[in-house]
Amino acid sequence: MSTPSTFADWEALLRGRISASRFEHSLRAARLAAEIARAHDLPEEKAALAGLLHDFAHEMPEAEMAPLARELGCDPDIPAVWHGPIAALILRRDYGLVAGDVLSAIARHTVGAPDMTPLDEVVFVADLVAHDIVPGLHELALRDLRGATLAASAASVGDVLQRRRRIDLVAVRTWNALLDRAML
Repeated sequence: MSTPSTFADWEALLRGRISASRFEHSLRAARLAAEIARAHDLPEEKAALAGLLHDFAHEMPEAEMAPLARELGCDPDIPAVWHGPIAALILRRDYGLVAGDVLSAIARHTVGAPDMTPLDEVVFVADLVAHDIVPGLHELALRDLRGATLAASAASVGDVLQRRRRIDLVAVRTWNALLDRAML
């Protein structure tokens, strides 16, 4: 398969892979990621592309994702978070996306990572802002990216706890690392 070369090319590819509602969410995440990146002097184009493609594998059947999740070392008991790392793998392997920072932001948008980069944080936060589930997160993200990332992590972990679901251990390590950085 050939590598899409423009944002519009990636958008067209994504449109053919996911539902209309997921596509609209992805467009919103791309716009928000660019806006948050701009507020923090980060590369808007990379943030927008990662925001656009973050849910590239979200609607793949679980049976199709499972072998890839095993290959990537994802927790086998939490398929809801597989789509980030799997999207990054497929985009690199099958579509030639080589921007490591964009792939990292895509891979880490579901549970974060203890060593998230600012671009990772932008997409992690933009995804939740696009879902509109954390009041005030958008405004916080525009003025304090680290604080917004901590708030997004708290909301994500809290949601999983409230629903009495398994928590990915990377999400726990992410929370702990973010909390440690907030205390510095």
